[in-house]
Amino acid sequence: MADPIPQLRQGDMPEMKGSFWHMVGPGAIMVGLAVGSGELVLWPWITARFGLIMAWAPLLAVFFQCWFNIEIGRWAIATGESAMNGVARASMGFIYLFIFFLVILTMLPGWGRLTAATLRFLLFPEGGFWSEGSVWATDWLWTLPVTVAVWLVLLGSKKIYSGVERTVMVMVLIIIVGMVLVAVRIGTVEDVGRLGSGIFTFPPIIHLDNDFDFLRFFGALVFAGNGGFGILFYSYYLRDKGIGMGQRFPMLEVDMKGKEIQEDETGYLYEDNPLNAQRFRAWKRYLNQDIIWLFGATTVVTLFLFMFASFVVLYPQPLGFGDSDLIWKLSSILGSVMGTWGRYLFLIIGIAALFSTILANTDGGVRMWTDMIHKAFKSSRKWTAGQMVVPILFITWPIGFFSLWFFETQGVTVLDFFFISASINGIVMTIIIPTILYMNLKVLPRSARPGPLSVTFTLMGTLFYAAFSVYLIWDKLVALVA
Repeated sequence: MADPIPQLRQGDMPEMKGSFWHMVGPGAIMVGLAVGSGELVLWPWITARFGLIMAWAPLLAVFFQCWFNIEIGRWAIATGESAMNGVARASMGFIYLFIFFLVILTMLPGWGRLTAATLRFLLFPEGGFWSEGSVWATDWLWTLPVTVAVWLVLLGSKKIYSGVERTVMVMVLIIIVGMVLVAVRIGTVEDVGRLGSGIFTFPPIIHLDNDFDFLRFFGALVFAGNGGFGILFYSYYLRDKGIGMGQRFPMLEVDMKGKEIQEDETGYLYEDNPLNAQRFRAWKRYLNQDIIWLFGATTVVTLFLFMFASFVVLYPQPLGFGDSDLIWKLSSILGSVMGTWGRYLFLIIGIAALFSTILANTDGGVRMWTDMIHKAFKSSRKWTAGQMVVPILFITWPIGFFSLWFFETQGVTVLDFFFISASINGIVMTIIIPTILYMNLKVLPRSARPGPLSVTFTLMGTLFYAAFSVYLIWDKLVALVA
């Protein structure tokens, strides 16, 4: 079992050298992680059903997630440790609970399934050479080439972060440019006005029905932006990029031959003197720019571009909109307005968005599994993080693959995968965020601690998600008793 985590070591805060643009990367990966779920799938689906009346909700969710990410980043740049390590310092009980949740989420590979289905429709728009009901038309089979592509990116570069960063940034660029072209081609000034009305609706309106209950609304809030476990990934990318105290740690490298020397994963605290405080403030300015202007602004833009296109082309959409051919339906209807090139443009955008999400999720998931296993099981520490990458991929992939096969044969839809996964992640987030805020206030040097504004908005966001989580759990308990 686990031993107590060693106390943080003492060390000066490294000096920041270079401009913001020389260190771009972590925030962009977080955009790529976010764009394939809430932006591409959930909120366009909601918009197609109900219009733009609930456009305020994802904007509010992204606003709070910016503050959450800032607190995650604060711990990372001040100590060099992952946010998961910070949570473990507060209580090892959280780690065992998170391992349980992560096993469940491993069995719900919604992004892989939707990416596979979209790839199949892109390559074989007329249905292919197989007969209806053939194994060649199943989503689980088409996850195989998607998995190979993800593994090639992760394992193709010795330094995993470098391959992920380059790939995701290209995907995000494709998404933004492509969706701007779509919006300009199909939208009108009146449509933009309706989007504005939905954003500034007061009092806020939540439209529920039998096909969109509270569980699904809560799930959509979590995946508007980047919520749940995914929010923890930011600390890994800051460390690999060498941001703040992350400069004291090596970048994660794949080590299949066992040549890597075990590194001490214990973080650092700086002495609270004027020089270290000044250096921290410089890194904090970078963090604010990365989160507010790169992650926050880009996420909102892509989110509203997808919602805008969905509203113009699809609203009002009847029931039954939610199978694995979701992106194909969107592209087909869009093609009736823009022509064949519009259909294939949207399919390419969809694959770019989904692939960036599954790539970042796989990378972040491997890092998180490694982190938690090292904390929870003392015997695992004889292997370095780099040595655990391939074994974790080989162990977790079959779980997701066979679960996908089983659930697809039972008629579980892609949206079911997303909404269940998002609900679990929402509960996780109500644990992670206040814990990290507590650790930042208690452990960090005074000059690195969050100020009143950050504390206020982080607590407000936590209460926002906690209220939904409590209601969700209570509703399910009542249903079980009944």
